[in-house]
Amino acid sequence: MFSYCIRANEQFERGIGMIPIPQSSRCRLTWSRFKQRQNGDWLLSLPPYYAKLFSAENTAIMGKSNTGWRESESGKTRFAFFTGLTSDDIASIIAFINDYSHFILVGRSDDVAWHFSSELDFCLAIDYTFKFSERGSRTDIGELKHQAKYSHKLQLTPQIVKLMLPAFQRLVNFIGEPVSVTYLPPVQGSDYCLPELLAKGLYNLYSVSHQDSDVDIFNVRLRSRKPSFKDISFKSKVRKCRKVFSESNVELDGNLDGRNMIIIDDLYQSGASMWSFAGCLKSLGAVHVAGLVCVKTWGDRDNL
Repeated sequence: MFSYCIRANEQFERGIGMIPIPQSSRCRLTWSRFKQRQNGDWLLSLPPYYAKLFSAENTAIMGKSNTGWRESESGKTRFAFFTGLTSDDIASIIAFINDYSHFILVGRSDDVAWHFSSELDFCLAIDYTFKFSERGSRTDIGELKHQAKYSHKLQLTPQIVKLMLPAFQRLVNFIGEPVSVTYLPPVQGSDYCLPELLAKGLYNLYSVSHQDSDVDIFNVRLRSRKPSFKDISFKSKVRKCRKVFSESNVELDGNLDGRNMIIIDDLYQSGASMWSFAGCLKSLGAVHVAGLVCVKTWGDRDNL
């Protein structure tokens, strides 16, 4: 037995603002079903959150479902039937499943939820830092990030950029142009900033194949030295981050009014820096702010 979750005549709205932050601090699409039935229709089944995400990203395809999403009796699954899917539609659905089976959706941990609300609209990580099945073994992008950042092997940056590009393209399509790319500002006096190199690499690679797009890049710097965040509580880190990533201390080489932003970073651990910087960008005029990072740690706390 199944019950209707969404009425057939419901209008699907597109946009990052229509999607709630995932309830868990991190999640990945672990189950889905997409198959053609004998009558030629297509069936797509997804977990509830990913069904909402699919609706927001694929309004045109949802318009080809005369039922909308239905809810399974257990409430753990949503499913919809589609007619008249084109080869492009089918490819888009397969890409959605493949992408979110690999990407990590980063939500609000309990600590983040206590201090932040709507500063960061959406955040993706390419993978976890370490493999789940092999204790102490880094994922492919986790190893590349580690070597580039801590062994100063900057020649690895293009490989990391290529791994991040599909998620970057999905974010640009999702939040909608005009989009500005930026990065977590470096500590003053740093020889190089990996997030900056990644942001510029993604912008350049994307621009080659999307020359008519309204996507640009904003360089950023801090007016004062970034303090150490080691050995302090999350609450103390938030307090310092809000001071560091404030309108008076952040300098961007452009006007953010009316633009959507994508913040690039190499690591998402506790989230204090990302959420504080996102809040600063919105206070400077950004409409929506999404984050894209190389890796997410298994834990949600640092320095504790």
